[in-house]
Amino acid sequence: MPNVKSKLELQIGDPEENADLWEKRSPITHVARVEDPLLILHGVNDPLCPISQARAF
Repeated sequence: MPNVKSKLELQIGDPEENADLWEKRSPITHVARVEDPLLILHGVNDPLCPISQARAF
């Protein structure tokens, strides 16, 4: 979503210029370090994060 992307760009910069920082801030980068059971509750109609991304996580 354009409005979410622009908000993130204000916080951590351009995704192409700051690819390393974007990767460090991405939850999927750290998922392998989760040691305890994790319950994820996700709304199917969440406009900010598609359900497919939650399922992949």
